[in-house]
Amino acid sequence: MKVGLFIVIYGINNIGKSTQATMLADALTASGLKAEYLKYPIYDLSPTGPQINEILRSGKKQEISEEEFQALYAKNRHDYQP
Repeated sequence: MKVGLFIVIYGINNIGKSTQATMLADALTASGLKAEYLKYPIYDLSPTGPQINEILRSGKKQEISEEEFQALYAKNRHDYQP
């Protein structure tokens, strides 16, 4: 069985994480390796994606606990299996 590598890039908003991750995936692919760029949450994956997007971008106070919000994120990741 082949063993893969899962690379995660963390950081605050708008510092270039997506740019760096895309460049890394492109460089790995250009080197002949199999690489895939994936960004969570998947906002268009129903039902959790639109819910997460609304909570993050609405600017309104949300009636959801931190635990419930984390559960939405976990369900979003679980439901999207590349």
